Amino acid sequence: MAQIVMPTYNPSRTAVEFHNSDHFVRGVIAGVGTGKSVMMIQELLRRGFNQDPGADGVRRTRMGLVRATYPSLRTTTVKTFSQWVPPLLSPVRQTAPMTARFTGALPDGTHFDMEFIFIALENAQDVQKLKSMEFTMIFINEAREVAFEVYDTCKERVGRFPTLDPLTGLGGCTYSGVIFDSNPPGEDHWIAKLDRNPTESSKIFHQPAPFIEKVNAKGEIEYHDNPLAENLEYLNQKPMQNGVPWTMEQRRAFGYEYYRRMLDGKPKHYIDTEIMGKYGSNFDGRPVYQEYWADDMVCSYPLEAKYGYPVILGIDTTGLNPAVAFGQLEMGVLQIKHELLALDMPFVPFVRDVLKPFLAQHYPGCQVVAYTDPANPRDSNRGETPVQVLRQYGIQAQNAPTNKFKARLDSVISFLQRRGGLLIDKRCEKIIDGFRGGYHYRPLKISGVGQTFSSEPVKNEFSHLHDAVQYLCNGIRHGSDNQQNQHTYRRSASKRVY
Repeated sequence: MAQIVMPTYNPSRTAVEFHNSDHFVRGVIAGVGTGKSVMMIQELLRRGFNQDPGADGVRRTRMGLVRATYPSLRTTTVKTFSQWVPPLLSPVRQTAPMTARFTGALPDGTHFDMEFIFIALENAQDVQKLKSMEFTMIFINEAREVAFEVYDTCKERVGRFPTLDPLTGLGGCTYSGVIFDSNPPGEDHWIAKLDRNPTESSKIFHQPAPFIEKVNAKGEIEYHDNPLAENLEYLNQKPMQNGVPWTMEQRRAFGYEYYRRMLDGKPKHYIDTEIMGKYGSNFDGRPVYQEYWADDMVCSYPLEAKYGYPVILGIDTTGLNPAVAFGQLEMGVLQIKHELLALDMPFVPFVRDVLKPFLAQHYPGCQVVAYTDPANPRDSNRGETPVQVLRQYGIQAQNAPTNKFKARLDSVISFLQRRGGLLIDKRCEKIIDGFRGGYHYRPLKISGVGQTFSSEPVKNEFSHLHDAVQYLCNGIRHGSDNQQNQHTYRRSASKRVY
């Protein structure tokens, strides 16, 4: 068996607090270059070495390492892992599924056997694969890039390996949980919400920023070195001077220099999130409705159902995450009053057990008109389309006029551009967060003319509901003549509610 030769790890103050915590969910939030990912890898190793041995004296663990895309997984997650678990001891298989195995003997006579599985969750199919796997722990690398559904699924898949021996009582998971690192996401991201509303089983740690902000006499922001900043000595590495190694103070000075260069020419929102470690509006992409959205489209009080007006539904029916946007058109103003999003739920039970009771509770006596995804896949078991299912349950449904993304997008923009054309109930948190940037185009590369982005939005926790909003708007704008007539609603005798 190969001799264990591991690089020296000097944990920061935040790292010590993180390692000493046994919370089921633990996250570390900070700007770039603070050693977050190293901390995560060390935590996986530490828990693997301290796993209780089975009856054969072997400490077995299976660790999942998750990233949003395969390119990022290969160039960052795997690279960091290989720096701290040398390939000589634990080579990473580069073909899918990417795996590594780390085994060896410990001074107490026991052995360890750590299995690492590297996973990119780029689409719904990848998430489904995750649901069939069993882990001791999962590490989500750069968690702001993954949807809440991914994080939620990860929590379900840990604590399932190794199994407990019923005869000896040995084995089982000494510790299980989900850990993650991330640069700060937007204020509306699931990480920020978890941080604001922690549970007894969750804790998020924040590393100190490299600078302290101070406002000078001219009202300008100045950035002063923060003596509590971490990992500075490992940044901006320079060779020895005349064979003499640099002192710790000099290496920390080089680290401050590294961050000062990052300040040059950067906008305030970039400095806040990427350097100062603050939550912001950076969703690592370009918001789909960036030029059109305004927060005054959010109503500060609940928008109640208006009886005598049909309720119009936009429904995303694809996959196992059906989503519904509920709208009423009043005096030319589209009011989006509710949202529904189901996770891992087939369409038929969703309509029967969720949608129908919701309509009965919130829109009793209202005519219901639904526009669905024109792709309209048939249920593999029942052979019925979503439109057919909805009609069986008494909901007047038809396909939205088109599934072409630009046409759907233009339909939403037509309401956004119209002064007072769109009003959204503040309870529609996912839809609102999506408008603010959660529903966005993925950055691709920096070209000679600047940053380029994907042609269609990222599939994430916001995309299902925003597909539903698009079908809703497209149906209202381009529905059949019959449906158009239905949307020319009579004016209510009561006052307008906005």
